[in-house]
Amino acid sequence: MFDEKLSADKRQALLYSSYARIRCYFAQRADLKPDERERLLNDSSESVRIMMAERNDLDTDERRILLQDASESVRAKMAHSTQLEMSERQGLFADPHDRVRSALAQRDDLTPEERTALLQDASGLVRAVFAVQGDLTAEERAVLLHDPDGWVRSAFLRRGDITLAERQQAEAAAASSD
Repeated sequence: MFDEKLSADKRQALLYSSYARIRCYFAQRADLKPDERERLLNDSSESVRIMMAERNDLDTDERRILLQDASESVRAKMAHSTQLEMSERQGLFADPHDRVRSALAQRDDLTPEERTALLQDASGLVRAVFAVQGDLTAEERAVLLHDPDGWVRSAFLRRGDITLAERQQAEAAAASSD
C-alpha cells in the first residue's frame, strides 16, 4: 500500500512503536520483510493482527498463525479471506465462536456442503446471518422459513425477495402458535 522507502531505523521505529495504530499502518506496507511480518502476526494488539488478516499475500504458515489466533475477531476476519484453502475453511466451520461461523455465512463462494452446515448450525445467529445473505435455493428458503428460532425466521422475512406465499405461510404459522 505504501511505497515510500524507509530506512532500517525508521522501519524499526514503526514496527516497535508503542502505538498500535502506527503498527497497523505499518502492517499495510507491501514491502514487509519476513521478520517484520512475523512480529506483526504475533503482535500483542488485536487490531494489528486484524490488519495482517486483511492482507491478500499471506503464505500458508502465516494463515495458520492467524487461523489459530486467540481472538475470534482475527479468525472472523480470516473467514472472509479469499486465500483460504478448503481445509482451512473447514477448520473455521468447527470454530466454537458463532461470530467466526457468522463471518463464513457472509461468503458468496460457499459450497453446497458448507451451505448445509450453516443451515444446520446450532447457533441462531449463524443461521440468521445466512438467512439474509445472497441467493438462497428453494430448499434453503423453506428450511429458514420454518426454523424453530423466531429470530432466524424474522431475519429471513426481512429479505427483499420474500414471496407472497412465504409471507402467508409465516403469518399462518405465527397465528397458529398464539
